[in-house]
Amino acid sequence: MPFIYLLILLIILFFVISFIFSFWGILLMFILGVFFLIRYLSPEQKEKRKLKKENNEKESSQKIIDESINNIDDSTIKHEEKIKILGFDESDHLEPSSYVPPKKETLNKQQVKVVGTTYTNAKQILRNVVKDEGGIWNTGGYTEHNIFLSLVPDPKNKVDPDAIAVYSRYETPERARISRSGRIGYLPKGISLKLDEETIVKAKIKEGYGNFGVTVDLSKLPSNND
Repeated sequence: MPFIYLLILLIILFFVISFIFSFWGILLMFILGVFFLIRYLSPEQKEKRKLKKENNEKESSQKIIDESINNIDDSTIKHEEKIKILGFDESDHLEPSSYVPPKKETLNKQQVKVVGTTYTNAKQILRNVVKDEGGIWNTGGYTEHNIFLSLVPDPKNKVDPDAIAVYSRYETPERARISRSGRIGYLPKGISLKLDEETIVKAKIKEGYGNFGVTVDLSKLPSNND
């Protein structure tokens, strides 16, 4: 709308100059005003304004489409990277609303993943245990560490009296600020395991890129079906 603004300015100047130059000022401003008004209303200028408006609308629409495509691509990439970085099955990362607990007979009796590690100090405990044992935590790639953990029956658990907790029993060095012992998590509900007392088992930590997971070896332990 540059011509409209210019026309308004000319009208204002018209009255100012009319007081200064009288007749000649009025005539000059009148001629200029008519000139710009005719130019603004000319078919050529109308067509230019129409094309400019259409181009702006196309650019806005294309920008919205590009942003939508980028958002979809980013979501897909982040989902794939998350699964790749953690190194576990995709079923471990399903949302609660779509997750279906595995049946009891389908659970892996040999290597079982410890759950609930995000609600404990598992990461701090295990990281320091690995360092104490001479390992290196978080090297920038996927790394596995072999340690020993304790399985402890938890009959006083209000949610599941058959719950089995997983503990670290490593000694804490003197002057260490972080304890090397404590609860890591629990075995998944539905594990058919016959356990009456605390039992030490082999465990494996898989970590990298700030994420980690813990599995325990139950191959040497009797089950309730035995």
